[in-house]
Amino acid sequence: MHAGLEGRVAVVTGASQGIGEAIAQRLAQEGCKLVLVSRRREKLSEVAAGLSGKYASQALTVVCDVTVPQDIQAAVDQAIERFGRIDILVNNAGGFASGGPTPFDDLTDDHFIQSYELNVMSAVRFSRAVLPSMRRQSWGRIISLSSETAVQPDPVGADYSAAKAALSVFSKILSRSEGMHGILVNVVAPAFALSPLVETMVRGYGEQAGLDFEAAQASMLKMVRPNISVGRASSPKEVAAAVTFLASEESSYVNGSVLRVDGGSVGSIGG
Repeated sequence: MHAGLEGRVAVVTGASQGIGEAIAQRLAQEGCKLVLVSRRREKLSEVAAGLSGKYASQALTVVCDVTVPQDIQAAVDQAIERFGRIDILVNNAGGFASGGPTPFDDLTDDHFIQSYELNVMSAVRFSRAVLPSMRRQSWGRIISLSSETAVQPDPVGADYSAAKAALSVFSKILSRSEGMHGILVNVVAPAFALSPLVETMVRGYGEQAGLDFEAAQASMLKMVRPNISVGRASSPKEVAAAVTFLASEESSYVNGSVLRVDGGSVGSIGG
């Protein structure tokens, strides 16, 4: 793929592990200048030290709680102070405010509010903060990580699925207003990617069922994701490849789309 990303400045939230780390690694390899954002300073430093690419040694790490508006603006200000502009924003930070997929009866109002703050408002605020830079240069990419459950929800985790659905709608709306400025806004929607959260769920299930990790993963797939036609979980690197495509020059006519990285799990054509 001719990414055409050398020298581009990319901000990746939730970059300290899993999918965020894989995205950072791939964009660095494509020649991006990286701004790595997370709450965990030590993990960010480890990720930055492991980057490879022309500008890997210039990576900026910023400790930021994406649910705190002041932290978000400070992160963007630091990025622009260091690199002069922002070309790419990857809204990867997110997750279950309740700690994992939770039955509706056990979810409180606070769980829904916190999930919306973490998964939606973080992307709203980061997008708002980077848009002036992108508009000045008439070029930008905003890519948000949603989920299969935004369109094919589980019986549990209503707070998370509803927030991810809102994130997809927000991204579509933003794509319609920003395309004229040369800014493309898209979504990547994984299913059962082996992120640290999913790995923890698999290991916990395996311990309860007396299964090793591989057997537990296979059993969970049959139970909770029987529609994944390729028959396996995805890797963070596979999700990162989709994000890199949407960040690249190869995606110059892709705007307002949801790119599924779900192994065929979602049964519908649209949505």
